Amino acid sequence: MTTSPEYASPNRPADVLSVRSPSALLASVPYLVGFTPTMSLVVLMLAAPRSRVVMTVRVDLPTSDGELAAVALVSELVPRLSQVGADAAIAVVYTDVPDDTDTGSRWAHPHCNLMVELDRELDLQGIRLNDAILVAAGRRWSYLCDLPDCCPVDGVPIEDDEAQAVRARLVWQGLAPASSRDEVVARVQSDEIAQQLVRDQIAAIPVDDREPRRPKALYALLDLVLEEANALQFRGAGEPDGSDSDGSDAWEATDEDRHLHIAQLLVALQSIAARDLVLRHLVLVWARRRGARPLMDALCAVMRCAPASYIAPIATVTALLSWQAGDGLIAMEAVTRALADDPDYSMAKLAYTAIDAGLPPQTLVAMFDQISEEECMTGRVSASPPQETRY
Repeated sequence: MTTSPEYASPNRPADVLSVRSPSALLASVPYLVGFTPTMSLVVLMLAAPRSRVVMTVRVDLPTSDGELAAVALVSELVPRLSQVGADAAIAVVYTDVPDDTDTGSRWAHPHCNLMVELDRELDLQGIRLNDAILVAAGRRWSYLCDLPDCCPVDGVPIEDDEAQAVRARLVWQGLAPASSRDEVVARVQSDEIAQQLVRDQIAAIPVDDREPRRPKALYALLDLVLEEANALQFRGAGEPDGSDSDGSDAWEATDEDRHLHIAQLLVALQSIAARDLVLRHLVLVWARRRGARPLMDALCAVMRCAPASYIAPIATVTALLSWQAGDGLIAMEAVTRALADDPDYSMAKLAYTAIDAGLPPQTLVAMFDQISEEECMTGRVSASPPQETRY
């Protein structure tokens, strides 16, 4: 169970997909949060003029259905929601307990106190609650409407033609939610065998090769590691011998090569200047040119191989890029791993504060847009705008 809110940004599918019914909206939620929610409150924050999703938040439902538990959860959640620039919201309660009331009154639904309190606190922040939906046992009910024509007592099936159409489009885009939160978290857990192999490679790196790399050499190593990680995952999904590959050098790399390249990158990231150069390159170049999902998958794969005392930098980079991509769950899990490896790692502390507060991830792009390569290398930020860097 997790009590901390988990955030997803507009870089998830909702900013390119129009939904026009409750069923279509519910079909998109697992793709927004990364997995199918259970016993959860999910809040979608919307901004004018087109009710665009600017943030999605998931949190565990309180163990009690009482008013005090509702007040405690909402009082922690709403101040964070109010920071994202939204003027409206949609709330969805996912519960394993079906709504077996037969009164036809929305006030009898499970977790009604939570919805009442959420509506009240959002209203105080100038945020309108457009809809509040209960989902249980494959059906949905409304907390805001009890008209029998649209919101019958026995609920409405969440599966219909519109839901299937939304899901088909998202699958066509290559998106697939995990079956559970635990499945998502497993993506950032350590691979003990790979960790030992990488540690052996780190120990074998000569002292002269541990000197900080110039930007072009660092980017070349970074790109090689990420391409190898992506190629390995793709091959593992269906091409065990790589015979149908595209001819990329990444397909030809041996396991020993991959572990050596990861070791070299992890050693390089021990330098704060190199870490900042990598972050800038990933934020401004990699994610824009090649997409957030391949980048996140590759970073998670590299982080799983990092041995103790080398985890904090790569985990922090993974956390910040996941945050930028809108995957708040991976971001929080990664930054938690960074702080477990090095509790005093300053960038991880800053990342944790930003992610936990639900700050808009666009701030990361804005920050690196204002910092040049030279400033990353020296740690001194000038007052003048940076010169454009061409790659």
